[in-house]
Amino acid sequence: IWYFEGYKFNGVDQNTGAAIIEDVNGDGQLSEGDMTYIGSALPDATFGLTLTAAWKGFDFTLFGTGTAGNDIFNCVQRAGDHFRNGLQYFYKNSWTPENKNAPLPELKQIANDWHYFGSSACLFDGSYFRIKQIQLGYTLPRAILQKVRLSNLRLYVSLDDMITFTKYPGLDPESATTTSANAMGFDAGSYPVMKKVLLGATITF
Repeated sequence: IWYFEGYKFNGVDQNTGAAIIEDVNGDGQLSEGDMTYIGSALPDATFGLTLTAAWKGFDFTLFGTGTAGNDIFNCVQRAGDHFRNGLQYFYKNSWTPENKNAPLPELKQIANDWHYFGSSACLFDGSYFRIKQIQLGYTLPRAILQKVRLSNLRLYVSLDDMITFTKYPGLDPESATTTSANAMGFDAGSYPVMKKVLLGATITF
């Protein structure tokens, strides 16, 4: 379920900079018959973490979520005019005569090579852990609240989606992983989750 079928990228020819695509069926040519299982959008595990603490009117909450073992196919790393956030990644990691040990082929050789862009070269580990919320609050003492005729007043500051731990080179491993049956694990340039700083108050009369 939700697995990726494509060509197997076996590295770069260090002499020519060409992509090495595996001839799976051994017929001497690349065709749809060479497409095979290359990864899965389903994570091996999903997990979360919640920590809370309170002391003398102060309260603290830390909440995080993540996935492990899922793959993401980065659709924005395409050829020609369709390069978007993947361009810088390609420039830094592509083969050149001066950089023959690069992990990616020479750019001009793969610009229109859909065997390459339909291969495991565009598949990345989508595992991540994101701290969704760090919140610190303070509830005023009851003696002070009685003077202003309030039952409760809590002030807080919250940092939301500020820190993410991942090796995924795309914009955001969380927004790329959807539950849609025909799009799960495809990163088509979805807008990343926004980082937010919130200041607030909860007042009870």
